[in-house]
Amino acid sequence: MSFGLAIGHWLWQGILQMAKEAGRDTNKMEFIVRANISVTDSPLGEGRWIFSGSKDEIRGDIAACRDIGAAEVAFDPSFEAAASSADGFLDRMDLMRELAG
Repeated sequence: MSFGLAIGHWLWQGILQMAKEAGRDTNKMEFIVRANISVTDSPLGEGRWIFSGSKDEIRGDIAACRDIGAAEVAFDPSFEAAASSADGFLDRMDLMRELAG
């Protein structure tokens, strides 16, 4: 699990605990992950930011989100050069759908 996702998971657990202590129904709460994506041709390896790297690395990040109970991943390719046009943006979103399986 990447450092960013580990921190997000840790924060989420704290939020759930606080909500429970405040009498909230935590079963109605969902963990949503925002993914600023950056797809590269080659793997970036250790130390990379979550959702940056090769298709396989990003596929692994998506799987890790599932593993920790994320209800949704909101992909944002806005900062990628490949998404500078409407067609490029849609192509990236199609790729994320493919990687998410």
